[in-house]
Amino acid sequence: MAVSGLTLLALDDLHVRHGSNPELADVVRRRFTDPRDTLWELFSRIVFNVLVGNTDVFTGIDAA
Repeated sequence: MAVSGLTLLALDDLHVRHGSNPELADVVRRRFTDPRDTLWELFSRIVFNVLVGNTDVFTGIDAA
């Protein structure tokens, strides 16, 4: 089941800038029974976005 980062952070599209990847990682650590794979996926997406120069993205809009 895929859940967006916005949903996990209880944010809507208008408040996307109020979320952050560290906050999302904290929520994943607290709420997931086995967060390792999800945290690795989050990290991979962050690294990919940095490598391709996409710095104007919040991973929270992606599915976790």
